[in-house]
Amino acid sequence: ELLVAVGLRSVRPAERGEFTQRAYSAGKLNLVEVEALADLVTADTGLQRKLALKQMDGSVARIYEGWRSQLIRGLAHAEAIIDFGDDEDLEENENGTVENIWGGVIAQVQTLRTSMEGYLDNANRGEIARDGRMSLL
Repeated sequence: ELLVAVGLRSVRPAERGEFTQRAYSAGKLNLVEVEALADLVTADTGLQRKLALKQMDGSVARIYEGWRSQLIRGLAHAEAIIDFGDDEDLEENENGTVENIWGGVIAQVQTLRTSMEGYLDNANRGEIARDGRMSLL
């Protein structure tokens, strides 16, 4: 009523989450930051707030971006082997054995998998802290 009285008929209160949605749509926040903001708003404990702020500072997004870069490099290497592998002359290494052209890709993917599995193990513990754990005393 006050807004109508001052001539602002087209003004309305924002919907729940509207500013976050607009920031995401405009590229100001990524999906990890949106999730962190939701965790921060709903945090009940200091630990939950601390985890949400850590997620919001970009550390989690940097981990995901590193994985993405490694996957892209591995995929590019694999595609190059598929497309041009017959043209490659395999060179002998210092031990006198021929290098496997897939060796680099396989090692990269195995390292990446180990990194992801380790992170997911830690993430499960973080999820317990974020969602809380019910206990009886």
